[in-house]
Amino acid sequence: MANNGVPFQVPLLTKSNYDNWSIRLMAILGAHDVWDIVEKGFNEPENDG
Repeated sequence: MANNGVPFQVPLLTKSNYDNWSIRLMAILGAHDVWDIVEKGFNEPENDG
């Protein structure tokens, strides 16, 4: 079964909490081993058709 949702709770970004939000999001994404994608991006695989 496909999981279309986010498997963890993401803090809400508001006009006044960017500093805290960015630290928490970096920690969450790092814990799920996906922070490298944010920093380096990714190459989308080619569709073999």
